[in-house]
Amino acid sequence: LLFLGRMNPEKGVHRAIAVARAAGKPLIIAAKMWEPEERRYFTDEVEPLLGGGIAYIGQVGGQSKLDLLAGAMALVNPIRWPEPFGLVMIEALACGTPVLAFAEGSAPEIVDHGRTGFICNDEADMAQHVADLARLDRRACRASVAERFSTTQFIERHVALYRRILDCRCGLAA
Repeated sequence: LLFLGRMNPEKGVHRAIAVARAAGKPLIIAAKMWEPEERRYFTDEVEPLLGGGIAYIGQVGGQSKLDLLAGAMALVNPIRWPEPFGLVMIEALACGTPVLAFAEGSAPEIVDHGRTGFICNDEADMAQHVADLARLDRRACRASVAERFSTTQFIERHVALYRRILDCRCGLAA
């Protein structure tokens, strides 16, 4: 299992650890930790939980990040805040890696429950779904990104939005 993100209580590193322990799986934590609050959270709540298959490797980028994502059983994304867009989930799916997430923020729009990962109620539910990951088709994860989040889709949606905005402005000028 992989946690990738910021070392922050909202991002839920401590929850990812609880999921991995309950599922009996190792967890790699690749997280940014620059700010004093991030260091404090790590020291107080995360560091005491390391060991026994739970490892913090620091922040990663580039090919190392892609290799971690592609090699993971799943991205564990246990956020508990209304994140407007979860880029890390898109990155995982693009690498063919399923996502375990809570129904917070954009997760229900990104993760297709039972196809590209699982939207879970709590840590116990998430840990139970770890056993279901093997039945997911990693190609479906990759395909979902190509279908919904490709550059072409991005451009087409933005152009359509700009047209709607211009249409509204034209209607106001009349």
